[in-house]
Amino acid sequence: MLPPRIFKETTAIVLAKLKYTGSAQINLLLVDDKQIRSLNKCYHNSNYPTDVLAFDNRIFKKDEIIADIVISRDTVMRNAKIYAVSYKEELLRCFIHGLLHLCGYDDLIKSKRMRMFKKQEEVLKLCRY
Repeated sequence: MLPPRIFKETTAIVLAKLKYTGSAQINLLLVDDKQIRSLNKCYHNSNYPTDVLAFDNRIFKKDEIIADIVISRDTVMRNAKIYAVSYKEELLRCFIHGLLHLCGYDDLIKSKRMRMFKKQEEVLKLCRY
């Protein structure tokens, strides 16, 4: 597991890279596949586990991010093995992915997904701890 300061520093790097000047309050929840599958089914009508879900809790303010990022430890572990990277690197990658969603990036359409993944990897290179 990464220390909490790493997630705080990563958030600052991502927001600076995106030229976001507002404030951010982000809760990180690490869960198992069963829990994230339940959330994915409830909120996205998708009955399978995923690596990361981002929930934007902003109501009226556009100049601040208030959100929850939920990451499945099980899926991160599997993906780390598949892609031959460390658990910590894959966990950070998922966290960055969630942050990008909160900043307006979308991965449902192939062209937007490629743009998002490119930005994700670009930011990840800046976050080598």
